Amino acid sequence: MIVLIVVLLLPVMTLYIYFNKVSESNTKREIQNSALGRLAFFLSQVEANVDRMTFSAGQISRDPSLLELQVINLGIDYFDKVKTVNSLYQKVQMLSSSNKWDNQITVYVPQTKDMITTGGQESDEEAITTHADRAGWVHQQTKINNNRVPGFRYRLVVPDNAWEQPETADFVIDVSFPDSSLQTMLDQFKFGNQGDPFFYNPQAGTILNRSADDPVIREIANVLGEQPADNGGKSSEISIGGSRYVIQTIYSPMLKWYLVDYYPLEKAFSPIRTSRIIFYISITMLFLMGVIATAMFYRHVQFPIRELVRGVQKLKRGDYSARIGGKQNSEFDFLFERFNDMAAEMKKLIENVYEEKLRSRDAVLKQLQSQINPHFLYNCLSFIKNMATLGNEEAVEKMAVNLGDFYRYATRSENRLAALRDELQFVDHYLSIQRLRTPKFRYEVSVPEQMLELQVPRLMLQPIVENAVIYGIEGKVEAGMLTITAEKHDQQFILTVEDDGKGMSLEKMRELQSTLSQPLSEEMGCGLWNVHQRLQLEFGHNAGLIFFASELGGLGVRLYWSL
Repeated sequence: MIVLIVVLLLPVMTLYIYFNKVSESNTKREIQNSALGRLAFFLSQVEANVDRMTFSAGQISRDPSLLELQVINLGIDYFDKVKTVNSLYQKVQMLSSSNKWDNQITVYVPQTKDMITTGGQESDEEAITTHADRAGWVHQQTKINNNRVPGFRYRLVVPDNAWEQPETADFVIDVSFPDSSLQTMLDQFKFGNQGDPFFYNPQAGTILNRSADDPVIREIANVLGEQPADNGGKSSEISIGGSRYVIQTIYSPMLKWYLVDYYPLEKAFSPIRTSRIIFYISITMLFLMGVIATAMFYRHVQFPIRELVRGVQKLKRGDYSARIGGKQNSEFDFLFERFNDMAAEMKKLIENVYEEKLRSRDAVLKQLQSQINPHFLYNCLSFIKNMATLGNEEAVEKMAVNLGDFYRYATRSENRLAALRDELQFVDHYLSIQRLRTPKFRYEVSVPEQMLELQVPRLMLQPIVENAVIYGIEGKVEAGMLTITAEKHDQQFILTVEDDGKGMSLEKMRELQSTLSQPLSEEMGCGLWNVHQRLQLEFGHNAGLIFFASELGGLGVRLYWSL
């Protein structure tokens, strides 16, 4: 039974593990796709601000005020120069203010060493004129609002061929912004999301949001190393300190930095793991409940059934003393009681049948003993001797033939039943013998043809006829009469033997009738009792003998039975 429970639960667990793996895979894929989408959108906002500042540098380089300043410098008109410088400063200030980030825009004229800047009065001439490659935006120390901070710087040199020697250029435009601007963007991006974004460059290091988990990010930076410049972004999975993280990386060609975000899978898979724990607990409880149910089923169903089967097997082996004990407090109590009652009843019936067989065998033996009557045999042999002395060969032959047939049938005990036709023929042999010895009586037999093949107990009719001859007809002086008739009523058969002898009183008939149902005693004759008992043994209690006063004047005996 437990194996069946395991077999039933195993497919459920297999399907759950499969779908759980699919759920984790789909969740991880959704996290990656969603995070990459958010990172791409965030980076586009960052690059839009950077591009706006790049555009500001180009816009200043084309401004007419800058061209006027160059002309004024050639003419050395101080008043016009101040006016032009103020106009250019207002335009640079306006462009700087239009950007959302903290920034500094500086216009430097190397020939006159004039500097127009939004970062205060202190000059940063050295940083502006330092040789630089055409690298676009570069991360380095930047002076913003008189403070040196790490940030990004973009330089525009006019004319373009003066990149190698900025001090020979007509003018240099320098745009810069601090890392804090990116930190502010990262803080805004992190707010409301579950990631922890940061910028990463293999040479420059990291730019973190202000609430970043610095130890974890350092580990991630060590794992990232050199990343390929993949503008489309990529996702990977790493393990740090026994925890798994999904890493999303997207490259910014404008800043030449990577925007990185990571997400702990434990947090993403927490609902799935919670449901998995609940499922395993449920499966365990179901298994335990199944085991308990199996134990209860075994105790209250399987065990009683096994006891019942054992009891039936004992009955099959002939052990009718088998009984089932125990109290189940269920419907099996009723079955056990009925089984015990049935076993007791079967034992009782078998004992009764066995006793009946013994009694029947005893009765048959006594009947045979009564038939092998020495006096009857001596009389017949004496008759044969006398007839032989008188030379009456015909009488000797008839007596010998009838006597031989009589004892041949009487002593054949291999069959319990015989056809009524054979019983009548046996009675005919007996009556023929009696007529040879006492020729003063007559007998008639009237039995329907359809009843001649009925199976009846052997030696059933002869004892009745013998009593009629001995106690009814032989005591008469005149010739006697004996009749044997048969009839059928529905399913009941009746065989009647009547004589015209001296008969029997009503009280005597009642007394004789009552003795038929009593146990056989030494004082009782066994012939009539034997016939009555064997009829009931064969056909049930609706069979037996009935005595009545015959219309012929003597005693009538009716044998009845039903099939």
